[in-house]
Amino acid sequence: GAHQYTDSNVEAAETIRLSSITSALLPRDFDLAFRVMGDFRLSPAPLYSQAARGLARRMNLSSLTELLRNIGFTIGDEERDEVVAEAITVYNEIHKDKAVARILIKHLTLPRNQLKALVQSGYMSEAADIAFGPHGTIEGVQLVLNSTRNRPQSWKNTTIIKNCEAYLVTHSASR
Repeated sequence: GAHQYTDSNVEAAETIRLSSITSALLPRDFDLAFRVMGDFRLSPAPLYSQAARGLARRMNLSSLTELLRNIGFTIGDEERDEVVAEAITVYNEIHKDKAVARILIKHLTLPRNQLKALVQSGYMSEAADIAFGPHGTIEGVQLVLNSTRNRPQSWKNTTIIKNCEAYLVTHSASR
């Protein structure tokens, strides 16, 4: 049958095009892009993530840092951390650049997201510090333990493994 171009199809296509343009505009003129998002009721978090991924792929750390600074309080902590996590993943998986990933981890707000990113980046002792800290959870310690055990032999840290096991024994019993 013939394709039907309804108003909603056209509107959806326009929204996709506008979202793409706005995402590309974000690193160049944040204020204008932010006004466009408001005027057209575009959800900011997915556009921030798209912009952050693009900047990370191009290894444009200064513009990425500026974007992260600009988004500040325009979205909630969890959404903001998802934007940062997108960039961390690009640096870890595409560029294999753990040093930049470590810099970006400092932009994460919530301790559980810092922990996950540290584990993903291979910084097990720093992840363990968070897991055992005031914001630590049994799930966080379990993640550090399993990830440390699964690392290649040269990266294993028996101290972290023993500390995690001891923590789980004492804290699981008190549940």
